[in-house]
Amino acid sequence: MTDERSLEEKQADERYYEVLLSLFLTDGWKQLKEEFTKNFLDLNKVTNVKVEHVDYVKGQLNILHNLINLEESTRFAIDQMNAGDDNEIN
Repeated sequence: MTDERSLEEKQADERYYEVLLSLFLTDGWKQLKEEFTKNFLDLNKVTNVKVEHVDYVKGQLNILHNLINLEESTRFAIDQMNAGDDNEIN
């Protein structure tokens, strides 16, 4: 399997993920994640949602879900990127 990405593209990807990983170490990120999780749990109470607002609330829940799971998604992407690099060597 050949990887068509250039060295510059790979380095840009690595830098992107390094910046995100450093973000996840900050108190600010931890506080935001707690706030996102609280908001997610509050919005996820179906009994409080009027029928005409369901699509709006679903959109909000999707955004909050993505933010709450950004760290895990980033680590997964890094693992996949590294696995691809390992396959190139073999």
